[in-house]
This record gives sequence, C-alpha cells and structure tokens, in this order.
Amino acid sequence: MHKSLLMVGAAQAMFFAVLLFKKRPGTKADFVLALWLISLCIHLVIFYLILHYPVRYYFLGFIDATLLPMSGIWMFIYTKTLTTPTGKFNYKWILHFFSLLPANFTLIPFYISGKEKQIQFIQNLSGFNELLILGVITNFIVFFAYVAASYFELKRHKKRIRFTFSYDHQIDLNWLINLVYALMLMGILVVALVPFLISNRYYFLEIDLYLYLLQVVFIFILGYWGFNQGKIFQYSNQLPQEKNKDEEIKGNLQFEDKLARELHTFMVSNKPYLNSKLTLYDLASSLNWSSYNLSNHLNKFQNINFYEFINNYRVQEVKRKLKEDHNKFTILAIAFDCGFNSKASFNRIFKDATGFTPTEYINNSLNSKGRA
Repeated sequence: MHKSLLMVGAAQAMFFAVLLFKKRPGTKADFVLALWLISLCIHLVIFYLILHYPVRYYFLGFIDATLLPMSGIWMFIYTKTLTTPTGKFNYKWILHFFSLLPANFTLIPFYISGKEKQIQFIQNLSGFNELLILGVITNFIVFFAYVAASYFELKRHKKRIRFTFSYDHQIDLNWLINLVYALMLMGILVVALVPFLISNRYYFLEIDLYLYLLQVVFIFILGYWGFNQGKIFQYSNQLPQEKNKDEEIKGNLQFEDKLARELHTFMVSNKPYLNSKLTLYDLASSLNWSSYNLSNHLNKFQNINFYEFINNYRVQEVKRKLKEDHNKFTILAIAFDCGFNSKASFNRIFKDATGFTPTEYINNSLNSKGRA
C-alpha cells in the first residue's frame, strides 16, 4: 500500500506539471516549477523501481541519492524566477546544477565495481562506506546551501515589494517560505537519521520509503500553491526608474517640501489608496512624476516606504468610517472598501498603526463618547 503511494505521488507531480505547461497566461516561473515537478516524478519512479526490482534497476540507485540536493537547487531557481522583477529567466542559473558533480565524482568507484557489488550495496548498504559518507556529506552541503539561499532571497523579496506595492497579499510568497521551512526540516530529519541508518542498514529502504512519502505530500502542496501563484511584477516599469539629469538637481528641501504638499493634496482629494492594487508606478503616473522621483521622495524625505505610506492613508480612512458607519457595515467590509484586500494584512497593519485591534478601537471610541 505504502509503495503504491509513490506512483500516486509521481502521477500527481505529472498532473500538476501538465497543468502548469497549459496555464494561460503562463510565466517563466510556471515553466520552471513544471520542470521541478517532473524531476520529482522521475525520482519517485526510480525509487519505486529500486524497491520492487532491485536486481534489474540497481544502476539507478545513486540517481535516487540526488533527490535532496536537486530539490534545493530547484527551490532556489524557482524562487529567483518568481522574485526577479523583469520576469525573465536567467539561463546562467542552469549552471547551479553543476554543484551536483562533486557528489557524483565520489560515485565513480561504485559505477566501476561491477554488477554484483552494486546490487549488494543497494540491498543492504554493504561496502563503499567511505563512498557513502563522502557522498552524503557533499549532498547535504549542496542541499542546505541552496535552501538557505532561497530563504534569504524570499526575505529580500518581502522587503523589496514594500517599496513598489501597497499590498502584499498573494505576492509576499509566504507559502513558499513555509515550503522552504518544510524542506529544511526534511533535510535535518535525514541528517539525524544518517547515523542510525549506517549502523542499522536493514532499515534503510524502509525509512527511505517514509521519507519519500513525505515527498508526496510536499509535491501536492508545491503543485497546488504553485499553480495558483500569479505573476508578481506585471510589467517592468512597476520598478522605480533610474533618475534623469533633471531629477539629480531636485533633491533640496524646498523642492521636496513642494512635492510633499502636492502629494498630500492629491491623496486627500483623489483617494487613490482606495484602489487595493495600487502600485508605485500607478501613483507616479497619476501625479505625472517618474516612479524614481516618487520612491526617492518617500524613502529619503518622508523616511517611509510606499507600502507604509499608502496603508497609513487607508488606516485613517478606516478609522473615520468606523466612527461613522460601524453599525451599518462589518469591520471587514469597511476595510475592503478602504483599499485593503486581506483580512490578515488589515488586522496587522491597523494594530501596528493604532496599537489596537479594530474591535478595541471601536470600543474605545464608544467609551470616549460616553464619557463626553
């Protein structure tokens, strides 16, 4: 029963890969994820064949050992493709797969040892002790290095989008960060089991089977969330543009103060923050400013990023409507009407700005009116 789940996982991986290939509009990140899922499918099939037909497919044994480091590399490339503002795939990233070569070089003694010794090793891990240890260590180094690199790239992404977007729902990639944590925990689990497996080799394939079953769950989560992940940067000019020569001489306080008044007047009279998908480029275009000029003004003169700037106006709008309309509409309806597009983001931003939850804020306002 457990072994048959491996093929279910393989079929599941191929199913999501086909969906991603046919997804419209598709992205480079979707294509990369589809290739990753195909890679996971191949590994599951190989392990299934080794479990059922070790004598016939013994030569595939060490391909199976590349699953962990290859997952780390795929995670990094997928993360980079998702978080690259231009949306382009950098073909130099393919070179990262060459980091698998050191571990494969350690396999040369295995490949030239002959069929009998190879089958004996696959079945009970006898022989090749130094080979096994060296290969495991090399693979773990590659795996943890790329998972860590993915984590730091995602953290940089979360900070970067706040200079460009007024929202983070569906673009902060929290689901992918959670998968990075899952991969890291899976790697730590394997490391913890290595000493036991070396001294109790009879259980190697059995424990390996359960690790692969965890991979089946991982594939479902990765495929589901990856398929539903949209493109983050819809067009390259959402990014702050390079300053031109005219703007280089405008960084004085008098000019910045004029910009601040113009910006505040526009925000109050036009209320662009009510657009839940407002971006830096959208606001700059409405003001007839360059996105660089707006970004530079907010970051250096007002000492605030675009995300915080817009959501401060949204919070003020929510506070005003809560005092006036809290009996007519739900808190969430008011929040959405004021430009928020996520309950979790709204609650977090509102409490950070006011020190109270929305409900606490309403109660405090009513108590203040009662005392007055």
